[in-house]
Amino acid sequence: MDTFTIALIAFSSTLLFSLSTIFSKFLITDFKNPAKFTIYQLTGNLFFASIPFAISFYLEGYTIFQGITLEAIGLIIASSFVIYIGLLSLFTGLIEGDTSVVGVINSSRIIFSILIAFFLIQDERYDLSVYPWIIIIFIGVLFVSWSEDTPITNVLLLKSRKSGYFLATIFLFAFSNSFVRLLNNSINTFTLVVIRLLFMIIFSVTSYNILKKFTNYSEIYEMRNLTRKETINLFFYLFMFTIADILVTFTLGESITITESMGALQGAMVFILINILLFIKPNLLEQLQEPRDKKTLGIRLIGIIIALIGSWNLILLL
Repeated sequence: MDTFTIALIAFSSTLLFSLSTIFSKFLITDFKNPAKFTIYQLTGNLFFASIPFAISFYLEGYTIFQGITLEAIGLIIASSFVIYIGLLSLFTGLIEGDTSVVGVINSSRIIFSILIAFFLIQDERYDLSVYPWIIIIFIGVLFVSWSEDTPITNVLLLKSRKSGYFLATIFLFAFSNSFVRLLNNSINTFTLVVIRLLFMIIFSVTSYNILKKFTNYSEIYEMRNLTRKETINLFFYLFMFTIADILVTFTLGESITITESMGALQGAMVFILINILLFIKPNLLEQLQEPRDKKTLGIRLIGIIIALIGSWNLILLL
């Protein structure tokens, strides 16, 4: 598949992930329960992912299971485990985090993903002219993360709220990306996503009571019925996240570097989408906890431009 097509698919998945990040902020605020929310998410993702999986099975039959070897199962289990821990870490941080900074910190995993892939996967080693543009993308990401309350130095030195959780998330997601890349799209994408979700659900359900028992916040793990508002938000969140997950799983099998170059734009996309949302509904400012001063908005806009320039030139070189 050509570079532009991979980049376009990866860009689409990043846009959907950005939208789902905003929805997750509302949902986590309502749930205040990262472990429970993770179970809801994975179960819902499995439901939505099962639809294209069933259609694919109807059209192609048992051929969609081709490529499933013991080595592939091992990579899927490893990917499932680190993604589950990464999601739990991300949702825990989202309870109190600045949504734009969360998106930016997670976008910065481009550095970790490409470094890990460089050492693990020979096909992910490119000409040296590619890597300066990755640094430029990262610089743009840092500009987008700037605010009076959360200076860049605090982000880099992990002094921002819940930064430890976000750092763990980007490391875990980076390793998971390499596991998926090693499969190199040898397995039907829908089959891979469904099997991975099944393992993730097993991990989440079996660890739920352990988390409830060994944390100091056992009261937040109490189950309760969903409200109508939570159900609607959860539906749209899961729908967008599942489509994004399928798309990014496919593009990771083609190229981590291209996928993560587009994924690095998530912080910029979240920033733009949040400001559009706040323009339409200013009353959501307190819940989203977003800075609105002109200096912060201006610096973040500069960061978006830098990140876009870096991403565009990187794609041209690949």
